[in-house]
Amino acid sequence: MGFKILAINPGSTSTKIALYDDEQPTLALTLRHSAEEIARFPRIIDQLDWRKEMVLEALAKTVSYTHLRA
Repeated sequence: MGFKILAINPGSTSTKIALYDDEQPTLALTLRHSAEEIARFPRIIDQLDWRKEMVLEALAKTVSYTHLRA
């Protein structure tokens, strides 16, 4: 049985998500954020819950992620 890997790259104006089945990419998404959206957060760490919800919503629309383990 192979590994399912979820990679998340939070950048300054986007959050990139990639899902791999072992080394094979099965999904790649880029969630764009406006300067106004980012400006609402005084510190980078304050974006955590917001970005997490965006990632979960995007995954729920595209794949079943209930089998992923951290």
